[in-house]
Amino acid sequence: IASLAVLCYPVVTFDIEQECAHVGSRKNLLGDECFNQQLCRRLSLETRISSQLGPVFVYHTSDDTAVSVENSYLLAASLAQASVPHELHIYDYKGVKHGSGLYGPHGE
Repeated sequence: IASLAVLCYPVVTFDIEQECAHVGSRKNLLGDECFNQQLCRRLSLETRISSQLGPVFVYHTSDDTAVSVENSYLLAASLAQASVPHELHIYDYKGVKHGSGLYGPHGE
């Protein structure tokens, strides 16, 4: 069990029933098993949270088009439910086309 975790733009859920599931990651990691709902649910991070986990820091940007920010919200809810100390930071970088850095304020 981790004593500390820092996650940025996390792909949290593989659950087929979750709209925020990142299909590309699921396909890349599970191949032909990517539509096996039982496996996908078992591998989803939000279902594997234990109260034994150390503190977790998560950050994401609100308009990330690659990995939905809903993944971070889902993780934070699971951490809270398990009473795991955590911080969730959602940054609003509208118009920046590359996460939380590297591009200037106008996308150049």
